[in-house]
Amino acid sequence: MQWLVYASAKLLLSLARLAPLAALAAIGRCVGRLAFAVDRRHRRVALRNLCIAFPEKSDAERRAIARESFARIAQNFVLMAKVAQLPREKIADLLEITGLEHFRQIRARGKGVVALLGHFGNWELLSRVNNVAREIRSLDVIRPLKSAALDKIVRELRSAGDMRFVERGEATAAAVAWLRENETVSLFVDQRAGAGHGLWLPFFGRLTSCETGPAILARRTGAGIASILRLARCRRPRNACLLY
Repeated sequence: MQWLVYASAKLLLSLARLAPLAALAAIGRCVGRLAFAVDRRHRRVALRNLCIAFPEKSDAERRAIARESFARIAQNFVLMAKVAQLPREKIADLLEITGLEHFRQIRARGKGVVALLGHFGNWELLSRVNNVAREIRSLDVIRPLKSAALDKIVRELRSAGDMRFVERGEATAAAVAWLRENETVSLFVDQRAGAGHGLWLPFFGRLTSCETGPAILARRTGAGIASILRLARCRRPRNACLLY
C-alpha cells in the first residue's frame, strides 16, 4: 500500500511542478477546504482546540478560523513541490527578511544560534531562508511523518531544496557539533513533546508537554536563542520572515 501512496504522490507532485505558483496556491486552498468538509475527525480536533484557545469567539468564528487553517496547510503541502525546485533568485523574490541584525548580534558571540520555529505560513519556504540570507546555514531538526511513503517524499523535496535536516531522535550530537561551528540549529517548538519528553506547563489553562530541546541545547553549548516567524502578506506575492 505504501508504494502506491508513494507513486501516486510522486505523480501528483510532478504535475504540480508544471503549474504556476498562484494556481497551485488556489488548488491547495480548495483541497484544504474540501478536507475540512469531509475529515470529521480532524475537524473536531481543530474546533475543540479553538474552543479552548478562544472561548470568547462564536462557533461561526471558530469554524472560519479552522477552515482557513485547513486551507493554508493544504496550500503549503501543494506548494512544497514547486518551492523545492525554485532557484535562489526566485526564492529571493518571494521572501523578504526583517530583523537580520538580531540574528547577527547573537551569532557574533561565536556560540551558534538556536532558532525557534513555528508552523506559521509556509514553513517549507521558511526552510530556504538561507537562499536569501546566505549567512544563515541552518540544520533543521524534524519529526518523521507517520506515513513512510509521504515521509520519503517530503525528505526528497527538502533535500532538493538544499535543506539540511536530522531526525529528532538522532539530533543531539549533530546539533551540538553544528552549533560549535557557530552555525544555526532550527527546531519547531509549537508541537506537543509527548509524555516523557517534555516539560509539563500550563497552556490555555491546561497542562501541556512542551519542548525542552532548544533550552537544553542553548545551556549545553552557550548558544543564543532567536525566534523566526514567517508571515504571508495577504494578497501580495512577497512573504515576510521576521527574526527576533
